[in-house]
Amino acid sequence: MLDRAFTVEGYQLGILSSNTEDNINHFLVANQIQIFDYVFGASNLFGKDKAIKKLINHYNLPKDQVLYIGDELRDVEACKKIDVPFIGVTWGFDSAELLVKGPFKAIVNNPQEIYEVIKR
Repeated sequence: MLDRAFTVEGYQLGILSSNTEDNINHFLVANQIQIFDYVFGASNLFGKDKAIKKLINHYNLPKDQVLYIGDELRDVEACKKIDVPFIGVTWGFDSAELLVKGPFKAIVNNPQEIYEVIKR
């Protein structure tokens, strides 16, 4: 349901991961997840800000229309470096207590809250 809401409203959804694009696509196909417009595998995410910039440039995305959703403090820090808004999710790698240490647009506890934050 949430995936349709984003698609109907014209949002592009993408994945940036340290995993390979082949592995990500295999997972998406195996789980019948077909909502992502692009998948970007970056082998070294220790320079995550550089990977985000590369993704933005590769897909020719208007930077002022990019919103990064992540689960790690290093996601927050990378977004701060390149001035990309960030929404933290509490069901991932780092705890909400860690995520609030960085600048963020919102911290959410479930996928529906992502949609609510974006629609504000």
